[in-house]
Amino acid sequence: MAIPRYNEMYRNFLECLKDGQPHKSKEVREAVAAAMSVTEEEQKRLLPSGKQAMYDNRFGWTRTYLKKAGLLESPSRGVFVITTEGSNLLAENPAVINDDLLMRYEKFSLI
Repeated sequence: MAIPRYNEMYRNFLECLKDGQPHKSKEVREAVAAAMSVTEEEQKRLLPSGKQAMYDNRFGWTRTYLKKAGLLESPSRGVFVITTEGSNLLAENPAVINDDLLMRYEKFSLI
């Protein structure tokens, strides 16, 4: 499988947090990779700049946008927990979680 785009990771990221407990970034990163069948080799593939792994970059944007939408928060550095809004979204079980769906959250639409 190709390395997923940041918006293709939204649901899996939130699913990793659905228990409401704080989770370390590394744990979520690995769980999303496993859920999306991203191989070790793919996780190491670098951006054209050669300075960062493409998967890490995309995972970072996923985290940023979910946080901007108010679907997760970071109680401390490198730790994430789902918010009530994030839990409500998962409970709705939309067919696709993408940028268009996140636009319904005012905080996200301001970026």
